[in-house]
Amino acid sequence: MKPPKVTFYPTEEAVAALKGAPPKKISERVNDLIRKGVSKEREEQTKENYDQYDRELAASPPRKRDAKGISSTMMMAQRLFTDDEGSSEADKDLFLSAVENA
Repeated sequence: MKPPKVTFYPTEEAVAALKGAPPKKISERVNDLIRKGVSKEREEQTKENYDQYDRELAASPPRKRDAKGISSTMMMAQRLFTDDEGSSEADKDLFLSAVENA
């Protein structure tokens, strides 16, 4: 399938960027500039996604904590990385402590 034909009207910035390209290499330089632009757009979109997540997180209600100031998520995370990781007893402790503290 052929790509659609698009007429390219370069801006002054594009003309300046293409001036240094050797003859018969302009297409490669245009493609390089396009790839850099797409990469830059992805970076900007990722940054915007993180900013949006931060705004939503700031607006969300705080997690419930017990009298000691520990949330169930903190308890679960702490128990996930113990030395007895992998044993069936460690898994039982993990789930039992979460139920007991709820």
